[in-house]
This record gives sequence, C-alpha cells and structure tokens, in this order.
Amino acid sequence: MHPNGKTALGLHYVRLAKCRRVVGCDSPFSYPDFAPQDDGLLEIDLNSGKSRLLLSIYDAVKAAGMPLPADNYWWFNHLSYNPSGSEFVFLLRKRCDENGIGFLDSFWTMHANGSGLRCLLPLGTRVSHFTWVNDVQLIVSTDHGMPGHIRFIRLGLQGSAWDEFAPGLITQDGHASFRPQGGWLVCDAYPDAKSGKIPLRLLHLPTQTLHSLGDYAAPAPYRGDIRCDLHPRWRADGQCITIDSVHEGTRQVYMIELVL
Repeated sequence: MHPNGKTALGLHYVRLAKCRRVVGCDSPFSYPDFAPQDDGLLEIDLNSGKSRLLLSIYDAVKAAGMPLPADNYWWFNHLSYNPSGSEFVFLLRKRCDENGIGFLDSFWTMHANGSGLRCLLPLGTRVSHFTWVNDVQLIVSTDHGMPGHIRFIRLGLQGSAWDEFAPGLITQDGHASFRPQGGWLVCDAYPDAKSGKIPLRLLHLPTQTLHSLGDYAAPAPYRGDIRCDLHPRWRADGQCITIDSVHEGTRQVYMIELVL
C-alpha cells in the first residue's frame, strides 16, 4: 500500500500460483503466456477499485535483455514502496523447470508513476527479502558479491555500491523490518533444521546487540507451500510488533508489545 493510503500495488495471484504455488492462489483458470503484454504490475485505486497496468511482464523481460518470446514463466514478486511513496522496488523472477521449483531472481526499482525502470541486482543473483532503511537505501538478503551465500547487504538506489549489514549478527535469510522511529530492526528466519522452530530476533542498531523475542514452533502440516513465516512488522508507533504464526496449531496473527 502507498503511504497515502489511497493507492496500492498489486499482482494477479492466480498467475502466481502457476509460476510458484507458495505465493499464489489456486484456480481453474490459467495464464499460458510466459511473458504477457497485458499482465504484470498493477496500480490499484483503493476508493474505486479500478486498476491500471504500470509495467507488463513482457516489457520487464525486454528491459532485462532476455529473449522474447520467452521459453518459461516470468513473474513479479514482493512489491514495496519507499517511506515517502516516491519509488518502489520488486523482484522479477523466471522459472527454471516445469515444476516451479527452481527460479532465477533479479531486483528492480521504478518511480511511483511507472517511469524510471532500472535494475538494481541482475538476473541470476539470488534475492529473497528486503526492507527500506530510508527513501534511497534498503537492506536486501542476497548472495550478491558472494555467490551461494545469502546474507543481508545495504544497497542504495543510485550506483552499485553496497556493504554487508550487521555481519555476524543477522546471518540467515529472513523477513527484516526497521522500526519507524529508528534504532531497532526485527527479523525472523526459516525453521531451525533440528528443532523446527522459527527464531524471532530484535537488533539494537546503535549497540549492535541482538535480543531474542522467542522461537516459534512450525508443526509438520505447515511446511512447504502452505508454510507460515512469521513476517514480523511494526505498528506505526514503534511499540508493538505483529507476527503470523502457527505455534498454537492454527494460523493466527499475534501482537508482541515492547518497551523500548
């Protein structure tokens, strides 16, 4: 959602189910085109419900310099406006096999009005999750600069300069989120291989100290395509974090109140 609360970015989730089931909604309908010109990244007017196509998958594949017609499914994922709403970022992904298991990533940005498309991390770089530091800088979980090794880096919208973020502290891929008032970052990770529990950690940025907010069980039924990541996020006043969790046996949203 845009910070003004009036517009939002959207995708066709039926198409996503065809490309990668874990991020889509199953439907009897199908989207046979590998890189359609009439589907892609939508801007939605939240008052009227009307939408317009900001960027087609076809045009994004073309901008990436990839051959057209495409030889497998392409899709967008993980849309996110910067704090002022002037810019947003997203992933452009390509499926590598017929089962939707393997895929290639690339990381892109464009202005909120649909202009200024540019690539931040090229196709073939592993990119998973990200969060805004400010209007022109993000932290991104990626193997950029160290192929095969996912960790968070600090990346700007201008140029290719980057540096590793919280080395030795945030060492796993996860969903990170900065406190709106600054000073703190919350991050989860994927389930521990032995315990099956999902860690939730709070990083105090000024002192570079890590605090545990618990380890949450992920029962066996909630694995694979129907898994439930914690996806921690801050309340606007910075005094509460909410998470999604199945540690009590059903999928719920939980609030964690903090004194910071």
